[in-house]
Amino acid sequence: MIKQIKIGITGGIGSGKSTLAKILNKMGYPSYISDVEAKRLMNTNSEIKKELISLFGKEVYGYDDKIDPIYLSSIIFSQKTALQKVNSIVHPKVLDDFKQFCIKSNNNIIFLESAILFEIGWQKYFDYTICVTANKELRIKRTCLRDNKNESEIRKRIANQLDDSEKIKNADFIIYNDENSHILEQINSILGKI
Repeated sequence: MIKQIKIGITGGIGSGKSTLAKILNKMGYPSYISDVEAKRLMNTNSEIKKELISLFGKEVYGYDDKIDPIYLSSIIFSQKTALQKVNSIVHPKVLDDFKQFCIKSNNNIIFLESAILFEIGWQKYFDYTICVTANKELRIKRTCLRDNKNESEIRKRIANQLDDSEKIKNADFIIYNDENSHILEQINSILGKI
């Protein structure tokens, strides 16, 4: 059995961490995108569904039996402990799903992308961590375009995240995703060191 090296990718909103994961996927490295998989699990995992319905009522799932993101967001932003409760239900299942993802992969280097890797203490599950960073104004501009949101909404979301300086301090490697740095060169440099 091959020894797998697990690498966690994190960074603030609009930093380009999902883009990095997609590039790595194209390079042949399996990359697990936590947000995407969490949404999938919320719609398919019977235990998650049962617990969310028990906490928030059956309205948390729409007529199509899929999570109602607008309804769930309204609960999370109106009840102080709701986000913690949702995370305590979903995060362990995402981690279990990632472990299965690793078992099914025959690659010796596997990546997981998560915006809140350090905040939830997942760095302990990885051999290395990478923080993807860019200056705040560029991140705001990217996110406004991507999510079709206004600048003040994005600034609020950034204010609720762990500051990039903290993520950089805790990461083993840093990728600068500004308009002047070459991502591929940085990826190859990191891969050469592990």
